[in-house]
Amino acid sequence: MDENEKRRRRREMRTARRAVFVVLATMIMMVVVVIISTIVVNVRQNNLLKKMETLEYRLAQLEEKQSQMTVNVEPEPALPENEPVVPETEVKEEPAETEETIATEETEVETEETETEEEYSPDTVNYLAIGNSITRHQLSDYWWGDWGMAASTEENDYFHLVKQKLKEKHGKVSAKSFNFYAWEPQAADRAEALMLLDNYLSEDLDYVSIQLGENVSDTTTFEGDFDELVRYIQTRAPKAKIVIIGNFWTDNTVDELKMRVAIRYSLPCIDLAEIRDNAAYQCGMGTVVYDAAGNPHQVTHEGTAKHPNDAAMAYIADKVFAAMETFDPAAAQAALAPAA
Repeated sequence: MDENEKRRRRREMRTARRAVFVVLATMIMMVVVVIISTIVVNVRQNNLLKKMETLEYRLAQLEEKQSQMTVNVEPEPALPENEPVVPETEVKEEPAETEETIATEETEVETEETETEEEYSPDTVNYLAIGNSITRHQLSDYWWGDWGMAASTEENDYFHLVKQKLKEKHGKVSAKSFNFYAWEPQAADRAEALMLLDNYLSEDLDYVSIQLGENVSDTTTFEGDFDELVRYIQTRAPKAKIVIIGNFWTDNTVDELKMRVAIRYSLPCIDLAEIRDNAAYQCGMGTVVYDAAGNPHQVTHEGTAKHPNDAAMAYIADKVFAAMETFDPAAAQAALAPAA
């Protein structure tokens, strides 16, 4: 083989290697672009879903306010034939334990009787439970009540158990639960949601429990926001004994930040470490729960299955009631005074 032939073959080999390299580089770039595009799309979808949930909630609030304004402008003496259909969960309420139905993220569109129900009174013990779906969740495709998910019945969620304990000790009790999920996912403007509490805070309140944090993903401003939430409640319910409830699912950051605020204001903060992430205290797939009419339903939704079962609800209720009984209001007021 002469020298020219050798050089020609070497050129051909170099050309072939370059072609293979170009093909491989192009394939790698395409894979990288696909991965990056998928990540960007997922992030945008998650952000869009959160924004849509918040927008739906606020639109529902506006609809409720508009309906209330209409009632105030054009009152009618009696509307027995035109009253809105009342969900079964409200029909079930006994007259002796009439509760005001709080307009929540899930129920405010369906429920319009809030203004006609019993208000807080200086003659009763008044309790407000602020929370997320663990405190109250509306009727949906995967939940069949209007109370704390996933208690087997209404009376078995922690809010109703605390109410019963207060009733046994003090007699007449007016208790309300409010789903304040709208506050949780907001990372930059949680303060905008505080005004939603105005209809449920009162100088007559004796007890307030705060069960929030499970739906918080961005903790950048959480400590300051939670501090502002506590102060907002204290200002509008100055004599209320406030109890903070720790997270039911593990999030050490959120729990630590809530604990800091609790210590700052001398408030009890219930640690759920004993039951947290424990399957024995979660509802579980296949568990049977009952709607307001007593009809059985089997839990098949993973999110519902992770919520507290009756044992966990009882545990939380016991801790909340015990904290209420040992609360030192003087210490809490002293903590509030310097910054007032």
